[in-house]
Amino acid sequence: MKGRTRFVALFLMVLPGLAAQPAAPPAVKTRPGEFVVDHPTLINLGFEWMIQGDDNRNARVEVSYRQQGEREWKVGLPLLRLQGERIFQSDGVFDVVSPNMFAGSIFDLQPDTPYEARFTLVDPDGLLGQSGDAAAKTVVVRTRAEPTPSPGGRVFHVYPPTYTGKKIEPAFDGLMCAYN
Repeated sequence: MKGRTRFVALFLMVLPGLAAQPAAPPAVKTRPGEFVVDHPTLINLGFEWMIQGDDNRNARVEVSYRQQGEREWKVGLPLLRLQGERIFQSDGVFDVVSPNMFAGSIFDLQPDTPYEARFTLVDPDGLLGQSGDAAAKTVVVRTRAEPTPSPGGRVFHVYPPTYTGKKIEPAFDGLMCAYN
């Protein structure tokens, strides 16, 4: 019992010191971090911009883009603000907590075409590490070309087992038949 009394007395002496500690002020200014260009698809481009701060979540990223060589910029959808949202699917499929970042895509582009994409990060509270309340990044990214058959490769004509139309020979009923 003597040990417990000492612990309670020590705890009561430390408790007022803990309560007197001020909470850390929120980091309302934004520090731009790593900018990531995702792997392009045939007609879409994806981007991520990591940040620190912006605890009040009032920063935004404006997006504009154009085919390389064009004069006029088109307005894209702004990047989505993420910070600690949990994406969960049961049975161990995935459980992810999003980092402090912006993410988004530019849609409906032409395949195998270079694009300039411009991103402007704006925080009315200001930015850390640079002057002003805006930072810009411009990248050149090319959409993927449509895949083509390998020259000299084999061609398999695969049809669903219930297909009743004209078939090009050699014809296979389903992928497993063509595979085997």
